[in-house]
Amino acid sequence: MNRRTTIVLLLVVVLLGAFLALTRTETLDIGGEEAEEEETFEVIPLFEEAAMDVAVAFSITDHETGDRFAAEMVEVGWEITESPSEPEGDLVIDVLRLDAAARSLTTLTATRQLSEIESLAEYGLDSARYTLAFNTIGGNQYALDIGGETVAGNSYYTQKPGDDLVSLVSAASLDTFVSFLSEPPYTEPMPTLEP
Repeated sequence: MNRRTTIVLLLVVVLLGAFLALTRTETLDIGGEEAEEEETFEVIPLFEEAAMDVAVAFSITDHETGDRFAAEMVEVGWEITESPSEPEGDLVIDVLRLDAAARSLTTLTATRQLSEIESLAEYGLDSARYTLAFNTIGGNQYALDIGGETVAGNSYYTQKPGDDLVSLVSAASLDTFVSFLSEPPYTEPMPTLEP
C-alpha cells in the first residue's frame, strides 16, 4: 500500500511538472483570458546632451510643502546652500553622498516614454509634486518635473518642461534627491587619529 501511494504521488509530481513546463513555454494553450504583454524596459537618456558634462549645482523643490534643498560644488567639495532643516550636533556635510547624487544627474534615464497624453493630471504632472534642476560645468541648465508614482511604486512619471513626452524614471534614481528634503545629507565627522 505504501509503495502504491509513493508511485501515484511520483506520477502526480511528474505530470504537474510537465504541465507547468508546457504552459511556461507556451507549447500548451489552456485558453482563458489573454495574458498581458510583458512590459519591456528600455534605457532612454533624459539629458543626452549632458552625458559628457558634470553637474556642479542641483536643487529639488517640493511644491506641496514649499521645502527646497540645494547644493553646489565649491573648491573643497560640496556646500549645501538651502535645506529644510539644519544639522543637529556636530554633523558635517556628507560630501560623498552629494557627489554620488550629482554624478547620476547627467546620466538619468527613462525606462519608458508616453506620447499620447490626454491629461497630465493622470500622471500627477498637471501640478508636479517636485522639480529637480541642475547646472553643469558647461554652463547648461536642466530641469525635470516629477509627478506621481506608478501603481507598482517602482517609477515616477516625469516630464521635462516644454516637452510633450511623459517619461517613467526609476524611483531608485529619484528617491535619493527626494530624501534630501526630509533627511539632508549630513554625517558624523571623521574621527581624528592621534599620532
